[in-house]
Amino acid sequence: MRASLSPCRCAAAGTVAIQNTDSPVNFIIHRSDEKDPGPDQSFDPSSQASAWIQSGDATVYDDRGGGAAEQYATIHYRRPAGDYGDFTSSNYLDFWGLHTWEGAPDPGWTTPRKPVAQDGFGLVFEVPLLPDADWMGYLLHRGDEKDPGPDQILDFGELWMSRDELPVPLGLDIVRRDLGDDLMRAISKGFRDSIVAAHDHEDAASSFRAVQ
Repeated sequence: MRASLSPCRCAAAGTVAIQNTDSPVNFIIHRSDEKDPGPDQSFDPSSQASAWIQSGDATVYDDRGGGAAEQYATIHYRRPAGDYGDFTSSNYLDFWGLHTWEGAPDPGWTTPRKPVAQDGFGLVFEVPLLPDADWMGYLLHRGDEKDPGPDQILDFGELWMSRDELPVPLGLDIVRRDLGDDLMRAISKGFRDSIVAAHDHEDAASSFRAVQ
């Protein structure tokens, strides 16, 4: 078995061979005698296969958690027609951008955030959060045209949405908060993995229907 150690923002990653999954993996990130964040760290490979580390933060995260380790929110946006516009333009009438407020800096209505990437689902926006932010307001818009229209609220984590559809939040906000941190994270990760798998295998996923 192998476990991965990933300092956040994907600056570097390493893979470590595991000899005994019943024992914790102890580690230190250091440059010469300088340690980051300082104290010895560890994680249990039997319950998590990877560890995400943020510089200066002693917490060992079990995944990127939609930004939990990095203090940013991720929004995935899909337009089936692929009509996202021209992101090289400085005119907000020419592309679909992201406006944010409250839990994240306001970029200005006429200078919306542009995506950091585009994948098989659509656009990917990454938004740095303000310290101790509990929620973030956001709108996707092109000029004054909004999609889907009303103001949107993201409580925490990662969000996927398609044109004119309700958002699908990924993170602790979709799980009852009285279940305890470990169970909340496990359920949340299950939701996230299931949705990602469905997007990667759309034909197979479309053959399944929810039964009431």
